[in-house]
Amino acid sequence: MASLLAEVGDYEAALQCFRDALSLFPGHGPAAVGVGQILLRMDRVGEAEEACRDALAANPGDPDLLALYGETLLTAGRLDAAEAALS
Repeated sequence: MASLLAEVGDYEAALQCFRDALSLFPGHGPAAVGVGQILLRMDRVGEAEEACRDALAANPGDPDLLALYGETLLTAGRLDAAEAALS
């Protein structure tokens, strides 16, 4: 449902769906990625970065989360941090 909402541009509703999923299944990697992706689409880069850090604490080494975290850091203009996160 969240992905469909995001596709039609209802980012607030999509974000809420992903957050609801995380409340039911804490640490669920795909839902955490969804939260970060939606926050990036909404230009809420700081929140996306925080969401990625929190998700990586629960899922260290998750390749999708690491890629999203790197993308988030790049979007924030933090090139050195992005390189460190992805190496």
